Amino acid sequence: MVIGRNAVGEVLRSGTRLRCLHLAEGGVGKDLKALAEAARRRGVKVVFSGRDTLDRIAGGGRHQGAAAVLDPFDYAGLDRLVREVGESRGLLLALDSVQDPRNLGAVIRSAEALGAGGVIIPRDRQAPVTPAAERTAAGATAHLPVARVGNLARTLERLKKAGYWVIGADSGQGQPPERIDLPPPRVLVLGSEEKGLRPVILKQCDALVRIPLSGKVDSLNVAVAAGILIYELTRSGSPDR
Repeated sequence: MVIGRNAVGEVLRSGTRLRCLHLAEGGVGKDLKALAEAARRRGVKVVFSGRDTLDRIAGGGRHQGAAAVLDPFDYAGLDRLVREVGESRGLLLALDSVQDPRNLGAVIRSAEALGAGGVIIPRDRQAPVTPAAERTAAGATAHLPVARVGNLARTLERLKKAGYWVIGADSGQGQPPERIDLPPPRVLVLGSEEKGLRPVILKQCDALVRIPLSGKVDSLNVAVAAGILIYELTRSGSPDR
């Protein structure tokens, strides 16, 4: 389920697989009428529901009169993702043990907005792309490929053999982003907020990066950290810099 007028509109524009679209009964206002027209053009069933029904469908979330029911998430193929990002000399993002689906959704949103080529997540000890993650991503999952793998450590080893440099985020041992002197293609790996990267993942890293902090808190939310590091690493990997 994706809720909210902006998120639903993004999903409709992207061509993401939709089962049906629930709109507030009456469909008043330009925004809701535009969503209904866009859904009909795509052949998506439109259901007009009362507010109580929409509240129940959206699980109490702020739906603004619009809720789209999606088919199960379609993960990207790893081989194609690795090849295409490698050929474009871009940046991949890998997550290790990020268990809050809302954090996953926020990371995907930042990654898509800032130009990363895709996200890799493991099957174990990691939140999958759930409806909650898709809601937080606000349509970004329709544009950014997300691959799911059985063993992240072996996947990183495979990426290195394919020519990628692996950069792990570590607030204790890492260097500031401007000191990371590894050419693209690269993969940035972030761990959980509580424990960071697991030792088996740290062993695969060619370099460690951190965000210098000047305040009294000693860490950032993983989605915030991802946004900052993706921005810095995509800039440093640009041919114009």
